[in-house]
This record gives sequence, structure tokens and C-alpha cells, in this order.
Amino acid sequence: MTADMYLTQLKILYVEDDDDTRENLKQYLRKKAGKVVTAADGAEGLRKYEEEKPDIVIADLLMPGLSGMEMLKRIRAQGGRCPFIITSSVSETDTIIEAVDLGIVKYVLKPIILDKLLDTLNKVAEEIRKGSPLFDDVEKKLEMESRIKQAVTAFLKQTVGKGPRDLTVFISDENVEISAYGMITPLERKLMEDKHNISLIEHIHTSYYKVVRPELEYKIKEIIGMEVQMVQTGFTAGTGTDTLSFRISARVKCL
Repeated sequence: MTADMYLTQLKILYVEDDDDTRENLKQYLRKKAGKVVTAADGAEGLRKYEEEKPDIVIADLLMPGLSGMEMLKRIRAQGGRCPFIITSSVSETDTIIEAVDLGIVKYVLKPIILDKLLDTLNKVAEEIRKGSPLFDDVEKKLEMESRIKQAVTAFLKQTVGKGPRDLTVFISDENVEISAYGMITPLERKLMEDKHNISLIEHIHTSYYKVVRPELEYKIKEIIGMEVQMVQTGFTAGTGTDTLSFRISARVKCL
């Protein structure tokens, strides 16, 4: 398997306060990595890091409020050891030395040259591969993601009466993350014409997943051979997207 394929199995957190820069690089990274999570400042980036447990962090050095450097310091203080790539429009020797001491793998000057960034990411992915059970059998992981996609899509169609327009599955060492797109029924769409009903629709989706939680956990456990626990659900009204996160609670094969 090539280095760029290892990258497709990883989750990247990208923190950048400039909206255009963040969106453009996000679209590029989504074609290369397994999952891309973004944040608009250091405080949000720190929160997303704690929630998402990314494999790699890319962060702008200078941001209002909590800077990329301060965010890195807090992550390291909490024991976070994931690879860190700093981006900046300025080159400051003292800052670079401090960042290296904190364990960054690359200091990238803006404007970012995409080919060079991708080369760095592939090298980082290769290093992660060497020390992570995630890559013990990548083909098996991809097969499990495909089976979960089929099983959950069929389950939603059967129980909701409407399957998702698309569904993605991402398995990491600790979590199974599912995004189901287009999960709005015609009735819900009509109700959401009145914005006051959005909270009602969100409540309905949350309540639904609470009810079917045991069935979904069992289906995923049967596929991956490990116990899982649903730990988070979310609903984005604008796109009708349900997001589900399951923590892999046992690293032993179920009998």
C-alpha cells in the first residue's frame, strides 16, 4: 500500500482563522485524508481536539485569542502527542525553535504549497502506520467500513422509512464515526419552513437514536468484533445530516 493510501485512513484537524484559507485547504484535504475537521480559532481547535481525537493537527500560528502555539502547548500539557504542523505567513527563528521543542513536525510558510504539504502529511502518515494497530490490516478495515455503511443504511431505511442520500463510515483505533446525509423526511422539511420547528426536529432525531441505540451498537459490534458504545449524536438541519459516534470500548474480539 502506498503512503498516500495510509493518509486516507487518518483524521486531520485543521485550525485557521481566515475563512477562505480554511475552506480552500479543507476541500483539498478532504480528497486526501480519511476525515477532516476544522476550527476557526485556537479555542475551538482545542475543543475539537478533545472531542475528535485527530491523528494529525495543522494549525495557523497567529490567530486572535488563543494562538496556534498556545493551543499546541495546552494539547502537550494534557498529554496529547499527535503530530503537529504549524502554518504561518512569517518566519520567526525563536518561534520555530520553540515550536520544535514542543514537538512539531513541520513549520509551513504561507502561501502553502500543496504538493509540499501533502508530502509532509504522507511522511507523517507513514510514521503513524509504524506504531498504530489501525494499519494492521487496512483492507479489513475498509471492508468493515463498507459493511457498516450497508447495514446502517438498510436499518435507517427500514426504521425511518427513508434511507440517507449517502452515508460515510470512518473507523479509528478508538471510535466508529458515521455521517448520514439527507436524513430529512418530507414532513420534517415542511415543518422546518418555520425556523421555530428546527429544535423540535433536532429533538426528534436525538430521541430516535436513543431508542435504536442498542440495535445499532449490536450491528456494529457484529461487524467489527468488538464492543461499542454510542457516545454522541448530532443533527445539522441545513443539510439534514445525522452524525453518530461510537466508542470502541473493548479492544478484544467478541466471542
